[in-house]
Amino acid sequence: MAAIKFSNKDQILTVYNLSSNTSELIGMGDCFVPANTGLPAYCTNIKPPREKAGFALVFDDDAGTWQYISDHRGKTCWNTQNRQMQIVDTLGDLPNDTTDKAPNSDFDKWNGTEWVKDEQAERVFQIEAAKHEIKERVSFATNNINTLQDAVDLGMATDYEVDSLKSWRQYRVLLSRVDMSAAPDVDWPEQP
Repeated sequence: MAAIKFSNKDQILTVYNLSSNTSELIGMGDCFVPANTGLPAYCTNIKPPREKAGFALVFDDDAGTWQYISDHRGKTCWNTQNRQMQIVDTLGDLPNDTTDKAPNSDFDKWNGTEWVKDEQAERVFQIEAAKHEIKERVSFATNNINTLQDAVDLGMATDYEVDSLKSWRQYRVLLSRVDMSAAPDVDWPEQP
C-alpha cells in the first residue's frame, strides 16, 4: 500500500491494517519487513488521525492519506419511494432515496422532509377491502342458500333448514344494502 523507504536491513514497523474491500482501518500491529522488501498488501505505516463517531477511517492509497467516510452501516433506513425498510451495509452517505425516519402507515408518502399520510390512497384501499369482504360474504351466503334450497326442492328439508334458508336469504339481501362508502366502519349485518 503506502510506500516506505526500502532498507537493506530487516525492520519491524507499526502498520495499520486495512480492509481488502473498503480500505478502512481494521487494526494495527507490528510487522516484520525483511530487507529490500516493502509492506504487505492491505496495510500502511502512515498513522491515521483520531477516530470520529459516525465515520470510518479509510486510506486513499493513491493520495497516501486518510479520509473520514460516513459510516451508517447497521442502521435502519426507509426507501422514500416504496417505504421499504433496509439495513445500510456500505460505507458513505445514506442513498438519496432513503431516510432514517420510519413511515407511520402503509399510506405515507415522502414529501421531501417527512412522511405524510395519503388520505385518499387509504380511503381507496379501505373501500376496496370492503368490496372484497362483501364478495366473500355473499359467496358464503349463496353456497349455504344453494344447499338449503336443494333440500327444499327435493322435499328433504327439515323445519330448521326451511327457517335457515329464509335467514340466509335475508342476510344476503341485507348484504346487498351495505354502504361501502362507510369503509372501514362498515355496519355488517349479523350472519345467521
